[in-house]
Amino acid sequence: MPYNLPDNFLRDFSNLTNRVERIERNSGKATFVRPTTTAYLASRNDVVLADATGGVINVTLPPPAFGITVTVKRLNAGANVVNVLPNGTELIDNAASDNITSQYVSFTYISDGTNWWVI
Repeated sequence: MPYNLPDNFLRDFSNLTNRVERIERNSGKATFVRPTTTAYLASRNDVVLADATGGVINVTLPPPAFGITVTVKRLNAGANVVNVLPNGTELIDNAASDNITSQYVSFTYISDGTNWWVI
C-alpha cells in the first residue's frame, strides 16, 4: 500500500520467504536482507544475516563492480565463524578472504571494480 512519505524515508516490505526489501525512494537503491544458516552467494546490496550455530558458513561476494556493497553480520555465539570469500581471484583488504569471529559483528564490503574493501 503506497504512503506519502518524505523522499528520504525508507519503507519496509516483506514477502512469503521472509525476505525484507528496503527501498530508498531518493536513489532507487534496493537493499535485500538475507538470513542464512548455510553457504550463501551474495548479490549486490545484500545484507546477509549469517547464523553459523550449526557450522561454519561461507558467504561469497558477487563479482566486483565499482561501488557495489555487501554487508555481512554474524548472529551466533560460539566457535563457528562466518567466512567471507571473494568471487574469484580478487582480494578483500589485500587478503584472500575475511572472517567474522564475534557475535553481532558486521562488516560492509565495497568494491572498487577490481577488489573488495572493508568499510
